[in-house]
Amino acid sequence: MASAGPVIVTGSEGPVGRRLRALLPEMIGVDEAEGADLRLDLAHDDFNATGLQAVLAKAGAVLHLHTSADPTAPAESHVSGMEGTTRLVRACGALRVPRLVLAASQLAAPDHAPHARGAVARIGHAIDAIVAAYDSLPGCSAQALSLGWVPHDLSLLDHAPDWLRAGYWTDDVLGAAVQGALGLAR
Repeated sequence: MASAGPVIVTGSEGPVGRRLRALLPEMIGVDEAEGADLRLDLAHDDFNATGLQAVLAKAGAVLHLHTSADPTAPAESHVSGMEGTTRLVRACGALRVPRLVLAASQLAAPDHAPHARGAVARIGHAIDAIVAAYDSLPGCSAQALSLGWVPHDLSLLDHAPDWLRAGYWTDDVLGAAVQGALGLAR
C-alpha cells in the first residue's frame, strides 16, 4: 500500500492522465498544458519557483506519464522527456517520495516501429536503470509500467489498425494497472 499523501501525476493532460482523473479524483496533475493543477515544464522550469518541490514533499506517490509514447516523434522530444524525467526522479529521491511509477508505452516497442528500434530500446533500458536506482533508496520503491493504447479520442478505435486496436486499454484495465503499480487498493 502506498504511503499516505497525494498521488502526483505528471503528463496529467495527455490521454492517459485525463482518463485517470475519474479513477484518481484526489490526484494532483502536473503538465505544461492548460487544465493541470500545476503547470510547468519538467525539463526546464525551477521546481521551487513553480511549487512542484512543495507538492512532491507531501506526495505519497508519483506517476510519471510526461514522455512521448510516439516512436516517430523528433529526437528532441525524447531528449526533453528524458531530461524532465531525470530532474523529476532526482527531486523525488532527494525528498524520499515513497513510490515512483514510470510509465512507458507497449506500442512504442520495436515490433510496431522498426525504424525506432535503437532509440526505443535505449529509453527502455534507461527507465529500467532509473527504477533499479530508485529502488535502492531507503524507504523508496519504483516500478516501470508498460501501458497499452489509450487514445485521446475513442472514435479512433473505429479506424485503428488491428495491431493497435488489440493493444487498446479500457478504463477498467488502465485503472487496475495504475492502481496496482501505485500500491493503491481498488
